[in-house]
Amino acid sequence: MKKLITSLILVITATGLMAQFSVGPKIGYTATSLSTDKEEIKEDFDNTLHFGAFARLGGKTYLQPELLFMTRGTEFGYGFQEGAKQNVELKTIDVPLLIGFKLIDLKVADIRAMGGPVGTFTINNDIKATNIGDQVESTLQDDDIKDANWGIQAGVGADFLSLSLDIRYHFGLSSMYEEDFLDQFNTEDVKSNSFLVTLGWKIL
Repeated sequence: MKKLITSLILVITATGLMAQFSVGPKIGYTATSLSTDKEEIKEDFDNTLHFGAFARLGGKTYLQPELLFMTRGTEFGYGFQEGAKQNVELKTIDVPLLIGFKLIDLKVADIRAMGGPVGTFTINNDIKATNIGDQVESTLQDDDIKDANWGIQAGVGADFLSLSLDIRYHFGLSSMYEEDFLDQFNTEDVKSNSFLVTLGWKIL
């Protein structure tokens, strides 16, 4: 009997979710900075664009998985040698898995709140060095960049007809770089934080 009730609940839930299903492309703006207390590591925001796709399952409460192609830029400055720095551009795939709630739900528009975990997977990087001299014993190499790190996103959104606007903040939970490289800065980790504005188009 318990198995039958559980099966019915799952079927009803799945039917309810599929009855309100949408999917589509999205594009947006990203401002990224590093989170660290070390003066040698710059924390200026780097502005880039991102694109990808999203799906939404549910009604007043919904699940929203996404696949986003991102570009993040950062700068390492070496305080013990004037003018020495490395600029790093990371191309990543971000996979957020968000749970949302409709705060205001009208026929043609709604206002939402959302949050959830996100995995960031590095697919390519470009490292450029400037004024690196003998005083810098070791510099950032490709192998010093982690293949994956994790974060949490939270924010608000609004829908109008088939358009979907999200404004979110990405809080980095794990370091983007390996410990061996970070030892020279006497810090355990450097996390990436981002501000995202994305516009999606629900084609279904």
